[in-house]
Amino acid sequence: MTILLLGLMGSGKSTIGRLLADHFGYKFHEMDHLVLEQSGFNSVSEVYEHRMSLWKESELEVSKELSKKENLVIAASGGLSENQLNILYFQENCKHLEIVFLHVEIEEAEKRLLNSANHSFSETEKEKMQHNLEKIAQKRDFLNKIYASLLVDTSHNDANQAVQEIVQKLQGRA
Repeated sequence: MTILLLGLMGSGKSTIGRLLADHFGYKFHEMDHLVLEQSGFNSVSEVYEHRMSLWKESELEVSKELSKKENLVIAASGGLSENQLNILYFQENCKHLEIVFLHVEIEEAEKRLLNSANHSFSETEKEKMQHNLEKIAQKRDFLNKIYASLLVDTSHNDANQAVQEIVQKLQGRA
């Protein structure tokens, strides 16, 4: 089985993904890191400033490669669902694919991001993030709901609760 986690920054994809991978004994991949390696950029913010097209091309290559592997939990890039080809690679190549949309309220995502050790933001980036997060969420949440086989709201759950909910829902489908 391959578990693909979709959601905004701050939804818990990385934390929940690692816990799910441990639970199932799967390998965990964070797409942002793989796409950064593929594209040659040092940070996601650098991509947004310079070459978004290169990021999207690299994201497709990483999706194609990961979709051919089994027993993975993948924290998808935030905008993965914006390009249907990414999803199609997984749908066509994975023997058993579960796409889990980790929904988070905008205010909670902002709070988590601003308090996160994994994400560091300059004051300018904080203002941009707060300004754009709602606009991004509207488009991405819509697409994530379309592609998801499971939806889990992480706004008021800790990561362990979210993992339990996902595992229970997956067991209920078996």
